[in-house]
Amino acid sequence: MIKQRTISFYTFGCRLNQSETAVIENSFRQNGYQVSPLGKNSEIVVINTCTVTENGDADTRRLVSKVNRLNPHAKIALVGCQAQIQKDQLAQLPNVTWVVGNERKMDLADILQGNSIPKKNGCYSSDDLSKKLYGFYTLNRSTSHKGQSQNPRWM
Repeated sequence: MIKQRTISFYTFGCRLNQSETAVIENSFRQNGYQVSPLGKNSEIVVINTCTVTENGDADTRRLVSKVNRLNPHAKIALVGCQAQIQKDQLAQLPNVTWVVGNERKMDLADILQGNSIPKKNGCYSSDDLSKKLYGFYTLNRSTSHKGQSQNPRWM
């Protein structure tokens, strides 16, 4: 019997990130992966990042450290906003095998199965960010949960 591959997911950020993680998770289920809770000994851990929330950048680094402590053999995939903006820094973190920006994160199952060619430095993301960042920034400013203007770190 062939052992089923295992994968875990964790999401930082907005409702859009939550729903996108659900779609990505479903694509892995359809490709025969067993989805398990974070903290179990999954082969792969996917973290959908956020860079707009107050501590989003530091939260990602802390979670990567925790995953490495609890499951030192896991391969980590970082996707989303922070992966888009800080791809080179995130690619240097221990056990981070994939860094996938917003443009390609919905293709994550194909990327992890080797059906996609990595772009520069092994990172899967677009180099042309200006329109995407502006759209993301205005969306999050208008949906601030506390009614306050959010101040993204990239500006």
